[in-house]
Order: sequence, then structure tokens, then C-alpha cells
Amino acid sequence: MHGTALGQASRLPTLVVVGTMFLLHLLAPTLAMAADLAATLLLPEAGQTRPFEVALNEVSVRAPGSASRVSGVPALASAEAIRLHAELLARTTGNEVELVLYEAGQPRNEFMRRILTRRVLVHLAPGMDPALLAAAHGVVSKGGLSFSPGFYVFEVPTVGGAVEVAAAMQGQPGVHSAEPLLARQFAKFAVPNDPLFTNQWHLVNTGQNGALAGVDINVTNVWDRFRGAGVTIGIVDDGLQGSHPDLTNNYNFALGLDVNDGDFDPSPVLTADFHGTAVAGVAAARGDNLIGVAGVAYEATLAGIRFLGGPATSAEVAQCLTHSNQVISVYNNSWGYGVNGQALARVPLVISNAIVNGIQNGRGGRGSIFVFAAGNSGAQGDDANYHELVNSIFTIGVGALNDRYARASYGNPGSALLISAPAGNDATRPQGTSTTDLVGTDGYNDGASTNPLEYTDGDYTSTFNGTSSASPVVSGVVALMLQANPALGWRDVQEILIRSATVNQPNDPSWVTNRAGLHFNYEFGAGLVNAGGAVTLATNWSNLGPQLRFVAQQTNLSIAIPDNTTNGVVVTIPVANANLRLEHVRLQVDIQHFRRGDLEISLTSPSGITSQLARPHGDFNPNYLNYTFMTVHNWGEVGEGDWVVRINDRSPSNLGILNSVRLELLGTFTNVNVVATNPPVFVGQPRSRTVTQGSTLNFGVGLTPTSTPPVSYQWRFNGVDILGAIDPLLILTNVSTTASGLYSVRVSNPFGTNFSADAGLFVNAPPVVLTHPLSQSGILGSNVTIEVFASGSGPFTYQWRRNGTPIAGATTASFTLTNIAFTNAGSYDVLVANTLASVFSSNAVLTVLPPFTISPNPQSQAVVVGGDATLAVGAVGLGSFAGPFTYQWTLNGVNVPGATATSLTLTNLQLTNSGNYACVVSTPVGSLTSADARLTVYNPFNLGGATFQLGGLVQIIAFGDNGRAYRLEASTNLLNWDPVVTNTISGGSATFTDSGAGTNNRRFYRVVLLP
Repeated sequence: MHGTALGQASRLPTLVVVGTMFLLHLLAPTLAMAADLAATLLLPEAGQTRPFEVALNEVSVRAPGSASRVSGVPALASAEAIRLHAELLARTTGNEVELVLYEAGQPRNEFMRRILTRRVLVHLAPGMDPALLAAAHGVVSKGGLSFSPGFYVFEVPTVGGAVEVAAAMQGQPGVHSAEPLLARQFAKFAVPNDPLFTNQWHLVNTGQNGALAGVDINVTNVWDRFRGAGVTIGIVDDGLQGSHPDLTNNYNFALGLDVNDGDFDPSPVLTADFHGTAVAGVAAARGDNLIGVAGVAYEATLAGIRFLGGPATSAEVAQCLTHSNQVISVYNNSWGYGVNGQALARVPLVISNAIVNGIQNGRGGRGSIFVFAAGNSGAQGDDANYHELVNSIFTIGVGALNDRYARASYGNPGSALLISAPAGNDATRPQGTSTTDLVGTDGYNDGASTNPLEYTDGDYTSTFNGTSSASPVVSGVVALMLQANPALGWRDVQEILIRSATVNQPNDPSWVTNRAGLHFNYEFGAGLVNAGGAVTLATNWSNLGPQLRFVAQQTNLSIAIPDNTTNGVVVTIPVANANLRLEHVRLQVDIQHFRRGDLEISLTSPSGITSQLARPHGDFNPNYLNYTFMTVHNWGEVGEGDWVVRINDRSPSNLGILNSVRLELLGTFTNVNVVATNPPVFVGQPRSRTVTQGSTLNFGVGLTPTSTPPVSYQWRFNGVDILGAIDPLLILTNVSTTASGLYSVRVSNPFGTNFSADAGLFVNAPPVVLTHPLSQSGILGSNVTIEVFASGSGPFTYQWRRNGTPIAGATTASFTLTNIAFTNAGSYDVLVANTLASVFSSNAVLTVLPPFTISPNPQSQAVVVGGDATLAVGAVGLGSFAGPFTYQWTLNGVNVPGATATSLTLTNLQLTNSGNYACVVSTPVGSLTSADARLTVYNPFNLGGATFQLGGLVQIIAFGDNGRAYRLEASTNLLNWDPVVTNTISGGSATFTDSGAGTNNRRFYRVVLLP
């Protein structure tokens, strides 16, 4: 594109003189294209200038009241030809027709396409008038942008004219920038538009309210293809408010069941039943509907199954867990027996049978998916393994995490936990989960909360928490998996969740990697549920083979359990020829003991993985009578070898006997092929080191061969991603002290994410004086402190000097002189040193002053020849000091005869009286000199004429004394004056030139004398 040329006005601009002000009126020019449109245009976009090619066979057409569309045209020979063609189409059809551009070297698709609009975005300096700018360029001002002060949009009349106008405006005085506005098609990434979505840290964690940014359930990319449509989630709870505006579009009223009231309407009692509606919102609140929140599977169907509204029998619970199990795929159970670790939550057979029935017959024989909250009594020593609904092989036990992705303080841990999910709002972190609440002031959000994070909209709450909140997160993820692959069996769902989980809190010492390369943690199960990894894996999953089992047991043991020791009973169970790739492992024990809460029980596999099954806790009840524990920590391993059971009684006074142990291994044949879906596993961690400033170093990690490719890396510094650091090796060059900190790497593949351990870097640097000691004055008898501030690697040593001589004892960064005398005056500096080097500060001069101050000081004045001037000074004693004071005025450092008073009056001033006046105030203990006052005596000055020249130049003449400086100022409204140019009188006159006048319709001027 060539430069822009504006057509000349039909006559010269007019210059109107008003007194000593000048109004410059510029006539608006007409727009004309200066040259043919170039084939490639260099245009700014997003802060970068990029080459764009004009499409020769496409134009953008927008009919009135409709969106623009790209239309193909016969290929033309040049950019100018397509521009003229577009101009003709616009005039003949009445449509908006614009040019199409493509970034050079990029694919020509709808997302790389730009539309060259007729609008120009301009950033103006304060005080610039956009109307005047528009008139000067023959364009229309479309107004300013309220969200971006100083930015204005202008519209040009011709196709392609925005390029010319932007180039013409760019670089003019008062124009910071000008660029054509380009339109483009944005890709839809399926992130919902729900207004509270930004608070849902469990879905997208941006660090809301101190959360751990970047760690969430990784669901947003899944929504591009899968949102749960066609999958039904049953909310087995205290009711579900299907009329809630954020649930009603997903709610199937025909699937309702209420065993409390004996009907099919699970609507909650508004004064008591809040829980189920909040649970439902986490799993499947309608997303992308411009209201409220989004659920994990926000297009899944919801079914309400009510039984927590009052007492229910085991049969009624069983009825709930089998209700409509050919339609309902996932049963979310955010409830339990409430024993809080003080008893075993054993399950009646009718309920166990109902679950088995669902496993065998639900979803057309593929098995109902039962998701259970692990419980909220972890702080009281509870464990998932004390709850038979959670440690069942047929259910998915879910633990809870806070918004920093540590185990929520209330959440139950345990080797039976399959997976963990976000919930929040624990004893350490106040932020809960945002979800639906009963409409209005019923429910958790009754309008009276003092929690600053709670919503003003009573239809929602931000405080929902507990494993009750974690469980529906997993239910939602399972719904996404089943939409991606409805053929998954119940065991396939569990294995996929395990293999795709994210290793949260990677530095937690409880993480173990089993022989199959899978990660488990007593606190978290397999880790944080990973929707993206799970759906990716589910999409091409080959179902597991039939479930097999192998049982080994030892009975009639009658082994006494030693009291109050860590060296208790050890039982080895050898397993041979099991031929199993393990999934679940169950251990049934028969123990007589007066207080079973004293016991610690663990199971160690042949690979050395130890599963903690029971811990000492507050259960004072007797016996584990044929009680079955379960662990998932051996998933994927082989079963052959010695399994070791350890039982320790950790408290005194209560004795016990081990009667029998029964080991049950469940899984598939060892020769079943499983797709390699291992998350990244570290075998080498980054190493901490100490280096000298300016060094080059690198950090690296090693991964096991079982880590499934492709693998991506993101290095972090103090927990924040380092831009562009995405290679296995992080190389740091010429490091400074600011590079000191903790380095780690996040390694990801489609099946999980792992965080390395932190590696510390400490950069040693020589001392650098950041703040030198400052020169200062001190009053006789006062205290003075001189300081220095240095950077580098401490510790530092200091040695202060006066006039180059070390001062004894002055060896700290701050040095104080007390009760100073005139002999303390001098030049002070300090030597700062560390083990690498030493450096001297600059000198600071200490001046010791007599005990008074001068106030006021004489003030500068400018007086016309023949006028009078009076200069005045004052002295104020400090403390009890009262003088006496004497005065001597000086002119340019020379005493003025007879000028010995506090004021000096000069009459009939002449040019020779100009100069710097000061007053020396003296006392018996010292003298001070006032500040200079500049007296300027000048002849009167006046203005001559003003002329206007072609090209927008205005020239104004001022007459006055040679050597006097004047400043030309301009205004468009007589209120705001801007400096234009400064000049000095020479030969009796000076000429002032305003080269920017041509951009204004009118302009006033004044000339100001400078001191």
C-alpha cells in the first residue's frame, strides 16, 4: 500500500485574528484513493504487524439485518480490481461489501480469514477532538469506546479506504495509533455462557479466591463433543426440585420416585430437603443457557429418587437403587450411614443384592454405575473401608478435595477410594462448590449468610461441600464417558477413571506407583478425576474380559494379637497359578477384640505395595467378625506371590485373637491385552543447585518407558507456568538473583498429568548497592542516620568511613551519629562485602547546621522596567535558640551595601538590577544562606502579525528584549492551552511556527513570557 494523499480544499483555510488570539479554520477536504490497492498489506493486529493478502476471488457481503457471509466471485487480476468490483457491488445492491484478507503463509480457512471493514480504530491523546479529526479526513466518527477511554472508531466511505485513512492518521500530533478494524470468525469451544461459570473452580480453575490455578477436572475440551446427552443420572437423595430454572430442561419428571411419600414426585420439602437439588446441579445443571451454573454433564438427563426425606427401610433403599435401571445409567449417592468412624457401616443384604442386580442387569446387562460419596468424617479418623457401600467392588468410592487440591479436611481417606473430586469449603479453605439451590430463600442460601462468597441470587449457593459435592462431579464425568461409549461395562468405567486420573498434590509422600505403573494414594485413591483423559480413553476402549476370582484363605488360626505394639501378627498368604491381572482385592478377617478401633490392619502385595485397611480410631465396639476390606491399589498387577497381612494393636488394655483371613483376588486373565494408557511417571526428578550469577544451567526429568506418548511438558517457576518452557529440558542462561526460587514441571498425556518435585535454585551474586547513602544536613546537637541498601547474596558485612577513614564500630547497614558537632561534618561512604566481592557506595556529605532555619525564603519576581520590588527573609530558632540574628543581602554573591534588614526594597528598577538575590543570616554559632530569588527586570513585549502558509503552518511574530524566552501556546476552546513551541528574542523579535495547525478547523494562540 502506498502513502495516503488527501485532496486539496477548494480554497485556502481562513485565519481569523481576535485580539492576540488566532482562530485557524480548516475546510474539510474530500477523500480520494492515492494509489491502487496493493496485493499484500502490512496491517497491525493484536499488537503485531502482519502481512495479509487480498483475496482476488472472494468478497464479504452483508445484507441489511443479517450477518455477513463470504461470497465467491470470478478471480480478478489484482487487488485494486477486486476493490473496484466490491465498490460496484455495494452501490448496485445496497449491501455492505468488503474485501477478504488472509494472513500470508497461513491456511485459507474460515478461522484464518479476515474481513477488511470500513472502520478505523484510533487512540487519541487527551484533549484531541475526534470530530475535527474526522472532518480533516473526510470520515464519520462513530463515537468512543466506553470500556476503553481514548479510543474512537471512524467509518470511511469507500471499500478498502480504512487502510489509507489509518495510514494518514498514524503519526499525526495527538494520534497515538490508528489501525483498520479487521473482522474474523471465532471458533466455538463450547465453554458455557452461564454467568456463575467463572466461579466454578472445579470446572475451570483460574485461581478464583486463592484456588490452585490450572488444576481442575479438565472438562472444557470434552464439551466440544460430549455434554452428557442421552445419559440419565439418578439423584438418590432427599428430593430434586425439577422446576428449578437451571434444572428443568434436563429433568425427566416421568422417572421420579419418592419412597418417603409413596408416590412418583420427588419434589423436596422446602424447609428441610436442600441436599439433592444442590447435588443435581453439580452433576448436570443446564449449561450454556445464560443463567446460573453449569453441571459437569450439562446436557445429561436428571431423575429424582427421594428417600432421605424421612426414615426408609432397606427394601425402600434397594428399590431406589434399582429404579428404572434400564433408563438410568448412573446412580449418584451422596449419602451414607452417618456412623462417623465410630462403628462399621455394614450394608443389609437386600441392599447388597440390589446393587448386584444393577451390576448384572442394569443398562442392558452392562451394569448400572453406582457412585458413592466416601463420607465426611475423615477428621474423626473415619475411613472409606469402614463403609460397605463405599468399599464394595461394585461401587465407585469418591473422596473430596479442596480448592488447592489437597484432601478436604473432612473427607474420608482409604485404600478403597477409587477416585477423588473437587468439593472444597473445609477447615483450611473456605471456598465451596457453586451449584443450584432451592428457588428463593429456601435452601442453603437463605439470604442471611455472612459468607462473603455466597451469592445474592438465592437460587444458587457457593458454599456446597463435602463428599456429597465430590460424588456428582464423578457422576457427571461418567455420563460424559457413557455418551462417548455407551458399551462400557461397569468395570471398564472404573479402570478408565483410574488410568486417566491426575496425580494431585504430587509431592505428597503417600503416592505409590504399583507394578503396573498405576498411581495410588491412601488420601486420594487414583487421584483427581480427569474428564478429558477419561473420555479420550473411553472413546476407543476395548472392554475388559469376564471377571475372574481367586480365593486363598487361612482358617482356625487362633493367633493372639500382642497388645500395644507395632510388632503384631504377620500372616503370609501364598498365591500360585492365579493367572490374574488384578482389579479389586478383598481381604476378609475374623478377629475377636474388645475394641476394634485399637487395631491397625494392612495388606502387602507380592510387588511390595502396602494398602492400609484399618487405622486406630475412635470405634470402641468389639470384633471384626468376617468383615471384608477392599483395596484398588493393586489394579493391573499380577496376583502370584506372597501376600502379607499385618495386624497391630496400637493401644493398651484390650486383647484380641485372629481367627481367620480370606484373600480374594478379582480381575481378568493376565493375557488380556489392555491399551497402553499410562499417565506420565517420573524416574528422575529435577535437582536443586546453587550457582553464581551469570551462570547457565538446566533442569530435567526422566519418565518411565511405560508413560504413554504423546507427552507434553510445562515448566513452572514458584508454581507459575514459564512462557515457552515446554521442552523436557529447561535451560536457564545468564541467571540473576531473580531466578532464585522453586522449579518444577507439569508433564501430561491424554491419560493424566503429573507434577515433579520442586527443585530449588539459589543464585549467588556479588553485592550491588541499590540505594546509596544520601547527603543530608543535621542541626547541631541532633542525631543523624545514614543508610545503605544492597542486593546480592547475603550475609553482607559493612564498614563505614568518614573522609576515607574507617569509623570504629560502624559495621551495619544503618549508621547513626548522635549529638552531632561541627567536627562530624564530612564525606561518608561504606564498603559492602560478601563472600564473592565487595563494593563501595557513593559519598554522602553531612553538613552540620546551626540551630535555626530560614523561613520564609525570598521569592523570585519579574518586574517591568521602572517598577519596584521587595524581597523578604525570616529566621526561626530551633528549640530554645533565639539568636541574635544579623542579615546581609547579596546580589549575585556580592554584598549589597546597607542591605542589612530582614527585607530589601528596590525602586525604579532597571535592567541592570536583574540577578539572583539571597540573604546571609548569621548567629554567634554559625550562618545560613537563604535560597536564591531571581529578580527579572524586563522591557514590555508585544505581538506582531500572524500568517498562514500552505501545508498547515501558522507563523506568529513577538517583539521584546534580546535573550528573553517566550512560549507559544494554542487552544481550540480558550479553556485548555497546549504548549506549541518556545523561542528566544534575537534582534528584537522572534518568529513562532505551529506545524500542526492544519489538522484543526479553528485554533487560538497566545504568547507567554518565560522567567
